[in-house]
Amino acid sequence: MKHAKMILAFIMVAALLGLWACSDQGTTGGQGQKPSAAKGTGMPSADDTPAEKAEAVEISGVLEQSPAGIMLNSESGKYLVSGQDLTEMVGKTVTIKGAVEETGGQMKIAVETVTAAQ
Repeated sequence: MKHAKMILAFIMVAALLGLWACSDQGTTGGQGQKPSAAKGTGMPSADDTPAEKAEAVEISGVLEQSPAGIMLNSESGKYLVSGQDLTEMVGKTVTIKGAVEETGGQMKIAVETVTAAQ
């Protein structure tokens, strides 16, 4: 009986160590780990934030209406416009200064300023 308790304690410790090791999967020896909030708490963690803060860029193109919203069609691609209602400028060539990010495979630009081409 004494040995059974000792074996059971050993199994429990091994199981806990196994669970702890599985929770760290995907990291290399602790390198690259980011501190994070407790899982399931609804609090943001370091993994929820962009790796780099988007810098403002200027992109010129034509504004178009699409089912997703107003799009800036430029030589570098199509960007979903956010931050300002540019409905009245659809069809015009503009230069937008703003932060660009990719979300769900869609490039988006958060408008800081917009200038109509002359």
